[in-house]
Amino acid sequence: MAYQLTPVPDGLELAVTAGTREDLFRDTVQGTLEAVYGSPLPEGSYGGQVVPVQAAGTDVPAQVAELVSDCLRAVDGASGTLHPPRWMAFDEGRVTAHLPLTSPRADARVVLLRQAVAEATSTPPWAFRLTFAVAPAAP
Repeated sequence: MAYQLTPVPDGLELAVTAGTREDLFRDTVQGTLEAVYGSPLPEGSYGGQVVPVQAAGTDVPAQVAELVSDCLRAVDGASGTLHPPRWMAFDEGRVTAHLPLTSPRADARVVLLRQAVAEATSTPPWAFRLTFAVAPAAP
């Protein structure tokens, strides 16, 4: 696993290190989904549905932050539980991922991206540190 999700005093921190662009985005999405649903990710019945998420930007850090934000929006609006992408596409300045949707909808924490910091981005391997704010559980 090229990412680590750890609790911090005011939320969660996701550290991702990847040698390829695809690994960077796939691991970032998987870590984000674990921040929302917990680990291991909940299993469910897959009926072939996917939810697309995408990001556009002039550089990798902007794309990472936008893809995470779109993933969190997708979790909020999904009728089931989202899982890491089986399929991703890359174009100049754009990344698209299709997240498999399973049922039933799993319990999800309310998670907001607070910050995405690139620690190394000029050439692979890439390293990012993302921090999430986590809303308190409802009583």
